[in-house]
Amino acid sequence: MANVITGMLLARLLTPSDFGIVAMVVSLTAFVGSFSGFGFGMAALQREQLDHSQLTDLFWLNAKLSTLIFLFTVLMAPVLVWFYGEPRVTWVTVVMAAVLVIRSMGVQHQAAMNRRMDYTRLTALQLVTTISGAVVGVGAAFLGARYWALVLQQLSMSMVHTAGLWSLGRWRPSRPERRPQGRSGLRELLTYGREYTLYRVVSQIGFNLDRVLVGYFRGSVAMGLYDNSFRWSRYPLMNVFSPLLDVAVSGLSRLQSDVRAFRDSFRKGALPVYTLVLPSLAFFVVEPRVVILTLLGSQWVDAIPLFQVLCLSGFASSLLAGTKWIYLSEARTARQLRWAIVEAGVTITGVSVGIRWGAFGVAVGFAAATWLIVFPAILYCVQGSRIALADFLAPVWRPAAAAVSAGLALWLIPPVLADESVLAGLLARAAVFSVFYVLTWLALPGGRAAVRDLRRVADLLVSGPSERSSGGGAHAS
Repeated sequence: MANVITGMLLARLLTPSDFGIVAMVVSLTAFVGSFSGFGFGMAALQREQLDHSQLTDLFWLNAKLSTLIFLFTVLMAPVLVWFYGEPRVTWVTVVMAAVLVIRSMGVQHQAAMNRRMDYTRLTALQLVTTISGAVVGVGAAFLGARYWALVLQQLSMSMVHTAGLWSLGRWRPSRPERRPQGRSGLRELLTYGREYTLYRVVSQIGFNLDRVLVGYFRGSVAMGLYDNSFRWSRYPLMNVFSPLLDVAVSGLSRLQSDVRAFRDSFRKGALPVYTLVLPSLAFFVVEPRVVILTLLGSQWVDAIPLFQVLCLSGFASSLLAGTKWIYLSEARTARQLRWAIVEAGVTITGVSVGIRWGAFGVAVGFAAATWLIVFPAILYCVQGSRIALADFLAPVWRPAAAAVSAGLALWLIPPVLADESVLAGLLARAAVFSVFYVLTWLALPGGRAAVRDLRRVADLLVSGPSERSSGGGAHAS
């Protein structure tokens, strides 16, 4: 909720051009940031047993590589100025490079806390981080800092989050020592991290080319409209799925020897994610105008068609959320990388064709590419996995069917409030949609059993770490 409120305030205090300037830099840092952490945090989570020396080796190796990332990103600043013809991106690039390094310095600390299932402190830290970013970003925007408000927001959040991880986490790295990779068990961790990093790199190429093309051919205003539309179309997924990724991978990784428990945990863990995310996106697709005007204000009216199409692609992307849990928990990062190459190729083709029709054409090309690969992606993921196709579809079909049904019902009902009452219209339409969604969700076969599964997951999340299985790992667990 704090992220939503912050986004609403910044959208009213800043212009699309301000967002576009920062997005030009983020198109680079998102790609370079794929190397940040080098997958070591996820490798540490997936590992059943992890000792202090292994975590220390990962920390110091990450520190060295992060320094190289910082230098490379700074050197790329003149290239961005030349590419976009926008001199204001120079110092923004330098500061955002520092943000990447600061974030990477807490990767192993967060992994150690996740392995201890210290979710209460991590959640509290994330809340503090978000609030600090909101105060700095909104305050700077109110004082007239323009696009620098967005940069300062990211800088403050990275500093607070990393400092909090060091303060709250009990783990501290030792002094670096030379150890043979095979004897220390580092080789397997590096292999996992390398494959996961390559997957992130390839994914970011396909994931960010759309914004690069819009910025290059259409300028900062069009890029700001497109980038903000894209980010808001991903808000439901990022605010529900992303915080649970580490938890899911850590938990599922420890159940690999028990296939039945692995499948059962996946189904029950994925159900609440899809239950929350899919209806949100379906509502956005049907009511893009009232959503944009309520959340962002009238200066973003040109973003409405972009937002609607990108929410369609977001719905498809959300269907694939569970594949990431499967790949990472089963350590099948090599297979994940191979699919990412295919996915990037299809996405690049779609947005490259769409740029002929401007930002809207890029959005259509991106959405078409996403829907084209969604079902092959699911089939490829479950092939050879502990999760069968039926297990994957079990938590997906009910929320998807209910969301689509509620969306169609809302689309057929004419607005009952005047257009000038935008907020009231949004609330009224959301209430109608919610009623249709809940009733359909419950009416579908197995509705009561699904409700019981949701209650069990809620009880598990509320219970403390001491009530859950402690998982493997020695000093760093």
